[in-house]
Amino acid sequence: MRRQSLPRHGKRIRIFIGEAQEWHGKPLYRAILELAQKQGVAGATVLRGIEGFGPEHHLSTERILDIADNLPVIVEIVESEERAELCCLC
Repeated sequence: MRRQSLPRHGKRIRIFIGEAQEWHGKPLYRAILELAQKQGVAGATVLRGIEGFGPEHHLSTERILDIADNLPVIVEIVESEERAELCCLC
């Protein structure tokens, strides 16, 4: 695999998901990260939230273990402007 430097000007793609979401038996964030790597994306990071809620307004927090089952996760992908426009991760 060739090493690539981060673009000077680029785009950040943010994907908001829940930690418990899965795709083909693996965490969805891991599947997205692996696909981005296979596609040769310049960079990607997975961030785990400590508290948050989604469209259903169900609060998830790590402060109370009983409701820490689906904490928010953000997958951030960094890519050049040109490749970001063509990027097909879905």
